[in-house]
Amino acid sequence: VTLHHFTTPRWVAQAGGWTEPETAALFERYAGRVASHLGDEVGRWCTINEPNMVATIGYLVGQFPPGLRNRNLRDKANEVFVDAHRRAVSAVKAQSSAPVGLTLAMQQVEVVAEPGDDEGRAAAEARGARALAGLEDPFLAAATGDDFIGVQTYTRERFGPDGRLGGEAGVPLTSMGYEFWPEALEHCIRRAWDVTNHTPIVVTENGISTADDTE
Repeated sequence: VTLHHFTTPRWVAQAGGWTEPETAALFERYAGRVASHLGDEVGRWCTINEPNMVATIGYLVGQFPPGLRNRNLRDKANEVFVDAHRRAVSAVKAQSSAPVGLTLAMQQVEVVAEPGDDEGRAAAEARGARALAGLEDPFLAAATGDDFIGVQTYTRERFGPDGRLGGEAGVPLTSMGYEFWPEALEHCIRRAWDVTNHTPIVVTENGISTADDTE
């Protein structure tokens, strides 16, 4: 059972949404109410599906509600989501003995620089690290010590000294336009394992978008 999968009630959004700290307390009450009704009939609980995508695409990229483009608001949403997750874990565990965790959208970050260009490589690494610092790191920290973390991975992101790069020549693309790069799954599993200090992992999403069933 996933308690929040991208959809937020309009009345919560009008009260400030995921940049309003009170939303975490409301989510705690909601999680406890759901758990009190479903209890041990649930085999595994997910508090929030991909909170990093809701925060980043909604408050920084502007493609999810509320459609904003503000890094400070994205970072605030990250904080509120982390608080909501931690509160929800406690609320659910008070009602259910089933494992509780969250799911996280993760991508392999690959650094690209010319051979011998130490300065360029350092710049590319800084770009990649900055992306991970906003997208993944707060939630990997929040998941540390949970019953599990759900890893959701589809592809990789390539970074050069000047920022994100497009796909690599010769690497096929899925029908959604991202690289077919199954190796990203192993990378993200290992990163989640290391950063969360060996929190158990469930691969909760993985695959490709294609019209060809043989793929």
